[in-house]
Amino acid sequence: MINTRAGIILWTSVAAACLSLMSYLIFNEKEDTLISIGFILAAAIFIPLIASNIYFSLKILVFLAPLSLGYTIPGLGLKLSLPTEAITGIVAILFIVKVFSGMKWNKKIISHPISILLLLDMLWMLITVLMSDMTEVSLKRFVLKLAFLFVYFFMFANYFNKTKKHKLFYLLYILGAIIPILSAIIEHSKTGFIQATSFYVSQPFYSDHTIYGGCLAFVIPFLIILTYKNWKEKKPEYYLLLIISGAFIVAQFLSYSRASLLSLIIAGFFALLIYLKVKLKSILFFLLIGIGLFLANFQNIYQTLRENEVKYDENVGTHLTSVTNLQNDASNLERINRWVCAYRIFEDYPVFGIGPGTYQFVYDKYQTPEFMTRISTHEGNRGNAHSEYLTYLSEQGIMGLFIYLAIILSVLHTSFKLLYKKNLPRQTKSILLASLLGLITFYIHGLFNTFSDYEKMSILLYGSMGIIVSIDLATKQSNEEKAV
Repeated sequence: MINTRAGIILWTSVAAACLSLMSYLIFNEKEDTLISIGFILAAAIFIPLIASNIYFSLKILVFLAPLSLGYTIPGLGLKLSLPTEAITGIVAILFIVKVFSGMKWNKKIISHPISILLLLDMLWMLITVLMSDMTEVSLKRFVLKLAFLFVYFFMFANYFNKTKKHKLFYLLYILGAIIPILSAIIEHSKTGFIQATSFYVSQPFYSDHTIYGGCLAFVIPFLIILTYKNWKEKKPEYYLLLIISGAFIVAQFLSYSRASLLSLIIAGFFALLIYLKVKLKSILFFLLIGIGLFLANFQNIYQTLRENEVKYDENVGTHLTSVTNLQNDASNLERINRWVCAYRIFEDYPVFGIGPGTYQFVYDKYQTPEFMTRISTHEGNRGNAHSEYLTYLSEQGIMGLFIYLAIILSVLHTSFKLLYKKNLPRQTKSILLASLLGLITFYIHGLFNTFSDYEKMSILLYGSMGIIVSIDLATKQSNEEKAV
């Protein structure tokens, strides 16, 4: 039986062998027929395993996320990240079947404020799909996001629902990311770790250095907190965790992702504020003042940045400072170009937006010579709006952006409320803090890039929110039981 430990190990080993073969074929660009056969064999082996043990399958899913490879299905033109997205679809379908067959699960998850906002986000997205001029493109994006939300948030909140399981969630992703990190470092070493080659050394596992750096930044707070905790408790695994943490931090610097480094610095600042028990209202108040001052002095600030000529290089200080170079940094200038295009799209489609997933196909006609750069393109094949916030604004209108901001505020409110509870167990508080800081790196990084459509990031994004929801529900249940 697959339910036995020996059966699971045997079945998983066979499936892993098929997946390894398929990954080899994809990476070496072998015949599509061979790749398809490998995929069918892997699916045939995984379906019985998933059907017999969903929780085990979710653990496999988290582990494989950093190892998945992009592949375009022949004849369909559909690009998938295999095997993660394939397993995600299979898990979602089988879970629905099991629920309708009478399987019990925690229905309180649906009624949590964060869950309600996420569902509202999907409802509004569906409305914008119906209003889109490119319905097929928008519908594909909707289905993909729905699968991510259903599996990575709702199912993870249901199954990764205890402190040990929360910890396991991050550890599995970290273990899966070790091979991509070693691969990137080895490839990077061949060129002397120069900044120019950092753009592609994370391939084939991560498409470019920004998504690679973003995912590393998300889990580094967890590694630092866990390493510190084990050092304080004098546990022997401290040394292993110290080596792994060091490897991830080194990999983060070698990714040369300025937004990732900046997001980690700001996450560290948030950790300090939480340590000092500063209330969320105070943080938001000063944040709003800062935004107001920035907008009031925007022209002066923009003009000053236009005169900054610091270019990014191997020096960390210079590399970070180059974020403000709007004189001759093509990467920064192209972001400005994309942001301006996004805002212009919003001006034309303020209520419903242009449609989910359609920005890359329409932004070209919103480009003007004033903002175009030497790396600008008219083909619509080089990325998106380079901002989670402006992507929402341009593709789903002002309501879409408001809902997204409401989700962020709800996550922050729930997390701060729990972190400042006196009776919350220390281990739970550590996991909660790691989840919040990881999400903060994503929210900051989201100012400069759009990664929520990548399963490697989505699994961390929705999984961490699921962990926060499960902790909140468990805390409420514990308080209710004490009251009785």
